[in-house]
Formats: sequence, C-alpha cells, structure tokens
Amino acid sequence: MPAKLQILSQSAMLIHFYFLPLRKKTAYHPIVMKHIIPSVLLGILLLSATGCADKSRRSEIAQRKAALQHKQDSALAAAQQELALVDSALQASRSRHDQLLQQLHAGGMSSQAMQQLGRQITAERLHRDSLQVRFDVLCAQIKYIHRKQAERQAEPTKNE
Repeated sequence: MPAKLQILSQSAMLIHFYFLPLRKKTAYHPIVMKHIIPSVLLGILLLSATGCADKSRRSEIAQRKAALQHKQDSALAAAQQELALVDSALQASRSRHDQLLQQLHAGGMSSQAMQQLGRQITAERLHRDSLQVRFDVLCAQIKYIHRKQAERQAEPTKNE
C-alpha cells in the first residue's frame, strides 16, 4: 500500500476510535472534539492536497519542458532560415563592393564621378558591415540554441 494511503487509513482508524462515545447518549470526549479531530482532518486534507498538487506540478513541469523544446526547435529553424537569407545577401554585397572598388581603381573618370563612386563604395561597405554583424549574431544564436539542446538532452542521463 502506498505511504499516503496507509497514513490516510491509519487516520481514519484513529478518528473511528475517538469517535466512540464514552457513554450512551453523551457527547464525545472533549479532548477529541477540541484537538484531535481537527488535527487529523487537517492532516488528511493536507495529504490529499499534496498528492494532487504533486501530480499537477509534475504535469506542469512536463508541459513546460515540451513547450521549451518546441520553442527552441522553432527558434532554431527560424534562425537557420534567416541565416541563409543573410548569407546570400552578404555574398551579394561583398561582390558588389568588390566591383565598385575595381571600378574606382580602374580610373579614367572625372573627379565628380570618382566622388559619386566613393559614396557608393562607402554606402555598400556600411551595408556589408551591417549584414556581417547580423550574420555573426545569428551564428551565435544558433550556437547557443545547439548548446542548450545538448544540455537538455544530457540532463536526464545526469539525474539517473
């Protein structure tokens, strides 16, 4: 018999014993009425509430773990998809920046055209650098998610 059920059955026997009247048609013993019965009833209530709360806590923990796993998986998929887009944009920006630099070094342009090309190169460099920062952040985010998933998978073997 589980421990909680055993305690509950012992409490029920105690209540039955103390509920036996002292004499016929008299009240129960005053100590029983004042101290023991409320204490036993409170104990029964606490044991039954603890059992229910324990089950609900375990189910809530399981639900939270499942939700965390789902959230990590979806965040990983979204980050990998965005990383692919940022990577292709970064490669295009690098090639565009290199083309502009080649045009600048080729020469044969007026000073006004060279200034305009310099502005385009600067703008392209800023765009390339911002894409590079975004790429680095996404790589770090993916690495972090992978590390957390590895920790989560290693956790059950650690507790066993």
